Amino acid sequence: MRTLLIVFWALVVSWAFSSCVPDIPLANLQSQYTNGASRVFPFQGMPVHYRDEGAGPTVLLLHGTSSSLHTWDAWTTAMNKAGFRVIRLDLPAFGLTGPHPTHDYSNDMYLELFDSLRQHCQVDKWSVVGNSLGGYLSWHYALESPEAIDKLILVDPAGAPRPDSLTKKTPLVFRLARRKVIGNALAKMTPKSMIRGNLEEVYYNDSLVTDDLVELYYAMLRRAGNREAFLARARTPRNTSRWGELSELNLPTLIMWGAADEWIPVEDASTFQSQIPNSRLIIYPKLGHVPMEEAPMETVSDALAFLRE
Repeated sequence: MRTLLIVFWALVVSWAFSSCVPDIPLANLQSQYTNGASRVFPFQGMPVHYRDEGAGPTVLLLHGTSSSLHTWDAWTTAMNKAGFRVIRLDLPAFGLTGPHPTHDYSNDMYLELFDSLRQHCQVDKWSVVGNSLGGYLSWHYALESPEAIDKLILVDPAGAPRPDSLTKKTPLVFRLARRKVIGNALAKMTPKSMIRGNLEEVYYNDSLVTDDLVELYYAMLRRAGNREAFLARARTPRNTSRWGELSELNLPTLIMWGAADEWIPVEDASTFQSQIPNSRLIIYPKLGHVPMEEAPMETVSDALAFLRE
């Protein structure tokens, strides 16, 4: 028995050390994950990484937690070909933008960023599209600055109030992040297998979770400061105080949802639709939490049809 315990703890220690991976310097990532459309917008002491591509009516694309502007690659290509200008960014705490210098991940900070970026890019009005956390920020932005927005597209957005029975289904990675000791360990011990596991949760079709996709998400998480920023963002209390105001929103709104979403239940889709007066809903039967990645052509076709109306 004593020998088995020694072997067990030796394996645990070995796993812990192998899971401790260093941050990747920003310069190293920039050489691989930027292109000719990449720009940097200085905001509150941060080098906000964004891309501005195409010409025509402008669309702002906002990604979700632990993602980056790359989540919209296929949509951007299709929208540019369809005659739209697309602006997308790495939200503070994620991607190449990285952590906020004062660790401010409040709604107010993000909403101020969006309007500052709009003015910086000389955009009068744009349509706004957001997935997950980006969806949550999108509907808050629409409430804060409706005069700046033409149309709103919410892709599996966060933020709907729900019964405790559904709230308890919060994804494991967020529950771990909110525990001080375990969460702090995650900032150093980040096995690539955990990234793959998370992606297989947000995708319905696991065969689409390729090694290249895992490597992209893994690299962005390891951008210097991003793991600590993820913890800070995950520990920021969810604010649903403005939920009731959605019933007064007068923007044309398209809600898109993967029926197999394991992170935000599809039950929330009808909750959003019933709350937003001028809204319609599309549910995709065999898609998960990131339908724009999993079935980009089908979903962007629906988005473009809505934007052209």
